[in-house]
Amino acid sequence: MYGWIDIGGETRPMARSKVQVLLDDRELTPELRGTIEHYDADITLESFRHNHSDNGLNHHARLVLTRDGKSMTNGKLSRLLSWFDRDPCVTLVASDLPVTDEAAVTAAVRDRAIQFVSGISSEELAQRLQALCTTYDTYEAMRRQLVELRHRDEDLLSSLEALRAELRLAGRIQRDLLRGPLPKLLGARIEFLHRPAAEVSGDVFQALRINEHRIGLFLADATGHGFAAGLLSAFVERSFVRHVQRAGEVGSIDEGAILSRINSDLLAADLKECHFVTALLATYDEGDRVFRWARAGAPYPVLNQPSRSVRALHSEGMLLGVRADALFESRSLRLAAGDSITIHTDGVEPVMLAEIVAEINARPPRVVTQSAHEADDISVVTLHVE
Repeated sequence: MYGWIDIGGETRPMARSKVQVLLDDRELTPELRGTIEHYDADITLESFRHNHSDNGLNHHARLVLTRDGKSMTNGKLSRLLSWFDRDPCVTLVASDLPVTDEAAVTAAVRDRAIQFVSGISSEELAQRLQALCTTYDTYEAMRRQLVELRHRDEDLLSSLEALRAELRLAGRIQRDLLRGPLPKLLGARIEFLHRPAAEVSGDVFQALRINEHRIGLFLADATGHGFAAGLLSAFVERSFVRHVQRAGEVGSIDEGAILSRINSDLLAADLKECHFVTALLATYDEGDRVFRWARAGAPYPVLNQPSRSVRALHSEGMLLGVRADALFESRSLRLAAGDSITIHTDGVEPVMLAEIVAEINARPPRVVTQSAHEADDISVVTLHVE
């Protein structure tokens, strides 16, 4: 008995159904065979316990006959899944007694088209098989789509892992660069602590010697964190190095003017996805112990003097990359032995600052970089006058 199927507007006869019957301690009774054959199906009869044969693949449906559903969960489930994975098709496991531990069976079967039934008549069993056979084309199409989606997921996960590996590498390189040697000072020392919120940080710090008695300090923070922020901070760091070295060569260093040139570079780059950058640029003269600074939206430097209250060093200056006519005020302060200046990015809350500075002071002079799961990147620089 043949049926008809509508494929793309064209009516074609349905192929004869192929049913695989696997016997496990149970026989295919003449009544059940006759009922199945009544629906004009080709039957392949095999033993459930034997190894898979290479014949008769691409079945429309599979019937597994077993006496006790419990036995299917006690050592036989893996064989059932092996049969299915070799020749995927809708599978009906019929037993005299119900399957136990349904939760475990469901978890093992996952998304395979396997159904367990018990205590049903031969006629009802045959009807279920017929229904499974008629849905084969739909099932097969869905199965192939699922396989394709799995392959796409695997490719996507592989690409994602490769991207994560690249980010981890970029983060390691960035932290190695931040760990670079700091200039040695006469009668003072610099320490730096950095805690990135992501693999790649939006904070950048640079300390370099301008001339025999003067060093330059630059701490910048691109809004946000991650790879884009890291690239933007690297851009302004390179601009700082170029302009401060050029100013040192001509012997005229104005911290606010250098920030203006960095701001011009950032605006001239016309970065389409550009975020803004906060920065603090400072110099320290070892001879007269004068600290000079200008800020671009960064937190105020903090002055800590023995036996005095901690105070912020105010100056005016807006973020980099906002306006071409932005002005950055230059200020200066003469320090004494025992004084220290702390500059930091806005990822540091005021209540955290004292704790972080104490942590830095407890270590030997060095650069400290360590990963952290903070909401924002954290960078703190301290200049101690001895």
